[in-house]
Amino acid sequence: MKHFGFGACLLAAVQSIFALSTDLNLKNDIRPCALLFFGIPRKFSDLVFSSMDVNVLEKNKDCAIFVHSYKTSTDFEANNSGEINLEELNPLLERTSASKFDTEDDFQKQYNVEYYRKFFPKEAHGWSYPKSMDNMIRQWYSIKSVWDLMTEHEEANLQKFQNVGFFRLDVEYKEPVMISSNEFSVVPSLMHKTKFFLSQINDRMFYGVREFAEIWATERFPSVEEYLTWQENINHPRIKGLHSESFLNYLLIEKWKLPIQERDICFHRVRTSGEILQDDCELIGKKKATGAVVLGMHRSGTSLLTGLLVKSSVLTFPDEDIKTNEENPLGFFENKNVVGLNDIWLSEQGLSWNRPFEVDLFDNTVGIETFNDEIPCLSNCTQNVTIMSYFNRAIAAHSKGFSPWVLKDPRLCITLPTWLQAFESAMVATPAIVMTYRNPLEVAKSLNKRKHG
Repeated sequence: MKHFGFGACLLAAVQSIFALSTDLNLKNDIRPCALLFFGIPRKFSDLVFSSMDVNVLEKNKDCAIFVHSYKTSTDFEANNSGEINLEELNPLLERTSASKFDTEDDFQKQYNVEYYRKFFPKEAHGWSYPKSMDNMIRQWYSIKSVWDLMTEHEEANLQKFQNVGFFRLDVEYKEPVMISSNEFSVVPSLMHKTKFFLSQINDRMFYGVREFAEIWATERFPSVEEYLTWQENINHPRIKGLHSESFLNYLLIEKWKLPIQERDICFHRVRTSGEILQDDCELIGKKKATGAVVLGMHRSGTSLLTGLLVKSSVLTFPDEDIKTNEENPLGFFENKNVVGLNDIWLSEQGLSWNRPFEVDLFDNTVGIETFNDEIPCLSNCTQNVTIMSYFNRAIAAHSKGFSPWVLKDPRLCITLPTWLQAFESAMVATPAIVMTYRNPLEVAKSLNKRKHG
């Protein structure tokens, strides 16, 4: 990424300070750092702390720890059932340099949520008025408060931390995060598709050098009115109101021009009900999970090959598979949504897998262009749906999580170009291609036997 204006100057200064502080610490090779935890703890002892301990605390043993949360037993989150138990934080608090717990009155005295409700983004997917806005402001306040807690510690001890990381108290961390690296300003990559807002930055975690962390933590409230004015000036109809991730993109990129580095870091939000939001890393899973597509004519051994790959635990196969029958008693290893989509894409062009002389006529762009067309229900639905919904179900089934997966249907010999385009647009890693071959005469004999007995 190119760096412009203030961000470039600040980056150069940070690099100089980094080099100087490294020289001063040559004897013990310790780089002072701080872990700042914020927000509401949800199922902390049952679901959160063990993952935090392994993937954050243990990976950053030399860092000081600071915690800010709220004195509450009631969850502010919309549609969330369960109670908050602050005593569950004790294993973390035992390691902290400082902690602070504010009441709801403390928060309300500082920031009037009624003011921010005026800027509720009506188009925001998954937001509930007014709770979603109120909770965003609470989170901003918690981030600012834990930063202030850290700076008070710095002043009292005549030191400044070099690297700072911000972490939520209500997420299950799935992989190690080390903040004392050579990275200056890291945010998690978006974990979902952006439908209503363009140019978003994930607001759930940050780590990097202190100077950039300060902007991330303290420049939110002072920049709200500037952001709303900027929205009006660019006159973009799809970005209206105060939405956390779109606002953060403005703050860090448009206003401060920081050298933001996105990383595929997976963590799942946890609810007080005990629910873990597994879809939080769906997009990351698609990018990370490698897959394979098995190609081959009907009756050429594709089911045998796919079965061997699955049974040997090399590749995973999703649910909703086509049931076994007398023709294939060990299984077809084909997903209903995949087969259904292939049939639709072929039939839309008047083609069929059993008319091989027509396969060259298949136009792979047609499938993409008809994604919003309605089709009859194929499986597990009660009304007509769009082709896109079936594609999303097929993609989710084949790429959810991080396990290598396998996709198989003989029709893919014709429709594969459409799938490869669709994989790319859905940010799914390009799969490996595995082919089976059987003498065409043997295939023809087998097909004839299947048809006529």
